[in-house]
Amino acid sequence: MKPASAPSTWLGLFALLLLLQLPLILNPGYFSHDELQWWARADVADWAALPWESWTRLGVFQYRPLTFNLWLALSYTLADEPVLMHAVFVGLGSLNAVLLGVCVEKAGAPRRHAVFAAILFVLSPYVAYVHGWVATLADLLTLLLALASLRLLQRMARPPGAHDLVTGVLIVVLSSAALLCKEAAIVLPFALLPALYRHPRPRAVLGMIALAATPVAIYLLLRLPVILATPPGSEAYAWSVGNVPRRLAEYLLFPFLPPLFEVAPVLAKSPPRLLGAAACLSAALVALGTLGWRWPVAWLALFAALLAPVLVLGTSYGQYAYLASAAAVGIATLAWTRLRFAPRIALGVVAAVACVHGMAIAWRMHDIGIAHRNFYADLTERLGTARAPLRLAAADGDRWMIERFVAGVPSYRGVAVAGRVEILDRTDGSVEFVVQKDGHLAPPSR
Repeated sequence: MKPASAPSTWLGLFALLLLLQLPLILNPGYFSHDELQWWARADVADWAALPWESWTRLGVFQYRPLTFNLWLALSYTLADEPVLMHAVFVGLGSLNAVLLGVCVEKAGAPRRHAVFAAILFVLSPYVAYVHGWVATLADLLTLLLALASLRLLQRMARPPGAHDLVTGVLIVVLSSAALLCKEAAIVLPFALLPALYRHPRPRAVLGMIALAATPVAIYLLLRLPVILATPPGSEAYAWSVGNVPRRLAEYLLFPFLPPLFEVAPVLAKSPPRLLGAAACLSAALVALGTLGWRWPVAWLALFAALLAPVLVLGTSYGQYAYLASAAAVGIATLAWTRLRFAPRIALGVVAAVACVHGMAIAWRMHDIGIAHRNFYADLTERLGTARAPLRLAAADGDRWMIERFVAGVPSYRGVAVAGRVEILDRTDGSVEFVVQKDGHLAPPSR
């Protein structure tokens, strides 16, 4: 039989990736207040009334006009149907995975290994978190633009010519667009360094990476004072260089701590669990090291470089490691093609642990979506007759989830929420309803 053509392989892979992520697509609700706030903002009479984000307000802390305007449009058209909204986000994430596979193949890996890289990527924990949360559009778009830029550099295999000028212009446009998506896109030049791997024109590639760094330099010149300042009420963005070792350790160990949902509590886990995660990370690095010291160093360096803007923050968040996950999977796959049997087994076991973790996160996202749907169905019904703030308590351990559902949400499907819900401890005698594990409201047991 003739091998499948490249287009049919990648189209088939895209369909397979959607199938593997069905729990995320079929999520009937949402995860957090971010998407609900944008939904409320987009709850207007018609398209012309949408409060579009300004493209010229460079002084705002989160200057993301491309992301925010696209998110606003998606909220206006799809937010009322969570499954359709999730399908768009998972589809965009799957496109990123396919692009990653294409880049890995063009870097020298057999196509079957490139396909495996795309599958491993969508099943990994940071990626499952991003693909399942409709508040990560900035991360999805930034990686899409980074991979498109990387692919352009890989295609520079021909002798110099007019096509180099076209590539240079496109690289500048793509890097500029990424900066309109998210501040962390300043790391895009680092994301392009893998294009140097076995490239016949390394000097030309370095020149293009320098071009990509030009918009970054201009962006930092215009925005660095704003980025470095912590806006009032946004303690999550307070930063210190002293946070770097702890944040990097959390991001490196998290993939090997299933079924942990968030990154922040990593170092609070038991010593045996941390030892197991450290053993997985060490096994992966040792396996890469059998090809020479440059492989584990490159893996660690690129992973850290793509996380650099957030390593100084006071808390780790899963979505921040999306770009770093693509680099980690890509480098590991390229190494896999050259590894002997024993290192391959070690790397395969480590990858399996990460995939188990990713699938656990995907199902957890699905369960939270069900709880969100049930919670708001009951809440809006009761708010219709409530005169004072409705006093709620969460089931054991789930207060964080309920707080994320309501924090800063002005309204839900036209029903006012802000100032009308109060989350209390269950021991408080004034609690009117207890939010169950499935999100439904029930009277407290007396």
